[in-house]
Amino acid sequence: MNLQVALYDWYDNYSRKRISEKEYNYKYMFEKAIKNTKVLGLQTSYFQPNNNFNSYINGSVDTNINTIISKNILQKFLQEEIRNNCFYFSELAQNLLKTELNIDSILTLGSVEYKGEKVFYESLQKLKFRLNNKNFKTTGIKLHAWLTLPDYSIIDISILSAFKCYKEFSEYDYRQFYYLRTQYQKKGETYIPHFPILVGNDYIHNISLDPIITFVSI
Repeated sequence: MNLQVALYDWYDNYSRKRISEKEYNYKYMFEKAIKNTKVLGLQTSYFQPNNNFNSYINGSVDTNINTIISKNILQKFLQEEIRNNCFYFSELAQNLLKTELNIDSILTLGSVEYKGEKVFYESLQKLKFRLNNKNFKTTGIKLHAWLTLPDYSIIDISILSAFKCYKEFSEYDYRQFYYLRTQYQKKGETYIPHFPILVGNDYIHNISLDPIITFVSI
């Protein structure tokens, strides 16, 4: 194994177990993710926070959002397909929200918390190494994808399916997406905290993975 990669892996294993209080501040981490993406020379995609936008209506997620995603993704695909393709299904949901409801969202890449540790986690240093070294190709990547809406709420298409691997959240039907009003994300209180590290579609289109990721044709 490349020594540099081994050092990154050691660092990632160390840092995934240490989550600071500040990291639970989703807006702070999201804005930091925008800066990270620009530092890597990548496009951040069009996204504009909107104080007038509200995805949470009458105590639940907007019915139109729920219907569009459920009908076109969660009711059409198998759990195993959704679980292993967070990039594809996040982009598909992003496209559906825009074309069907004219809702702008942004693909958000990062990790989530599981039993006090980050899972689907790679440090920014290793992500940068992947981007700059096209010959570094691995089977998969420890990186998760979801959508951030203009009110900073998130929609995660695949996390409930993915967590079935850990025999967690068995009470939830995978044919539901995970929705979180991130302003209420708190340590020890939120089911699945999300931690952004990059934003936009550019990163996953410019790294080498085996097998090659399938992307949505937009």
